[in-house]
Amino acid sequence: MSEKADKTDLTSGSIAIKLVMFVGPLFISNILQTLYNVVDMAVVGQYVGDTGLSAVSVCGDLINIATFAAFGFSGAGQILVARHTGAKDYAARQQTIGNMLTFLLVLSLALTAGMIVFREYLLDFVNTPAEARDYARQYLLTCAAGMVFTFGYNGVSAVFRGMGDSMHAFIFLAIASVLNILLDFIFVSALGMEIFGAALATVLSQAVSLVASLVYMYSCRERFGFDFTAKSFRLHKDALLPLILLGVPMALQYGLVTLGKLWVSRWVNSYGITISAITGVGNKLNSIGMIFSGAIGTSASAMISQCIGAKKYERVGGTVFTAGCIAVGVAALLSAIVAVFPRAVFGIFSNDAALLEMASYYKYVVVVMFLSSAFRAPMNGLINGSGKSTLNLLLAVLDGLVGHIGLAALLGFGLNLGVTGLWYGSAVAGYIPFFVGLVCYFTGSWKNSGKREKQ
Repeated sequence: MSEKADKTDLTSGSIAIKLVMFVGPLFISNILQTLYNVVDMAVVGQYVGDTGLSAVSVCGDLINIATFAAFGFSGAGQILVARHTGAKDYAARQQTIGNMLTFLLVLSLALTAGMIVFREYLLDFVNTPAEARDYARQYLLTCAAGMVFTFGYNGVSAVFRGMGDSMHAFIFLAIASVLNILLDFIFVSALGMEIFGAALATVLSQAVSLVASLVYMYSCRERFGFDFTAKSFRLHKDALLPLILLGVPMALQYGLVTLGKLWVSRWVNSYGITISAITGVGNKLNSIGMIFSGAIGTSASAMISQCIGAKKYERVGGTVFTAGCIAVGVAALLSAIVAVFPRAVFGIFSNDAALLEMASYYKYVVVVMFLSSAFRAPMNGLINGSGKSTLNLLLAVLDGLVGHIGLAALLGFGLNLGVTGLWYGSAVAGYIPFFVGLVCYFTGSWKNSGKREKQ
């Protein structure tokens, strides 16, 4: 392999320009993803009602725990691919790609089986409202059956981004987004397939996107340095161990944060269908903010990882600062929209009078969540990009368990603030990664992992 095989070099040139160019396609793709998520919830809310919204909210939390395993290990793969790209170690990069794709396939099949077998226990665990039980079961089973497509797409996209190519990750997500929106209207609105139709639309769109991305990657296999032969997918200890050592803490970070939110949702759901529905809408709005901040964190992670691989440590600080400025700017815009037009924003998802009345109060919770996502983005990029697996594990416990569950319990039950305390406790916990990241940056500990990687 030669240097021509690398799509984009993130280790030279203007940090701001390179970061904006890299994050741009991710922003656009996430806008599309946001749009199809909003359409998904809106179609369910308008054609199925609050019972459908509650079912999607409950199952969304359960599905997120599984998909965050995909985010964790594909994120680890992206970091390793970027590190090998920066160091121009193309043989190691090929082995990492094959091991990541094989591992994600096996993991997705195992999680699918687990969710199908233990579906009733999972629905009981999150206190699924009785009225939404049948819908929730349909949504959970359908999405679980399509888990392999979600994991596969994340793996292929990680390869693109690790090599500095965010454009093709955008193209294939765009295919899934547009197709999902069309199928939502066809299945739910035109054919009356209700919750099953919404879940099926998501699964089919992800399947098409995965197939298209694999076809493209195969057609350009020389540029990617991956030959798609059977031996390339064979697991090797030297490539699999770094992926697991980095991927497990990252998956736990994503998973424990979601588990923490899931536990809080379990408490929130006991307050009734309206509270459950508005929390589901709030979580969906928060996911919009997290999608944008996640794109920024992912971009910063790829740039930082390539720079560490190339031993250009001086570019890391500028990357963190630039990523933070972009993230806060986007969060401020989203916060202003929700704060000024709460009924219009929440009205996209439901026409229920009680829910819309509550929106004028709940909007402040959403603003707190938006800003927390922004502040954590550059620090997640630093911690993940530098491969700080031990710190990621610590962060998973602090953020997911101590933060979300602990603060929600303290405010909601300890201080007797009820559901308000549960909402704000979980929202404030999102700032923990920012402070942990500050310590990591100013102590310079992020440099050590990069040096160990090259030994």
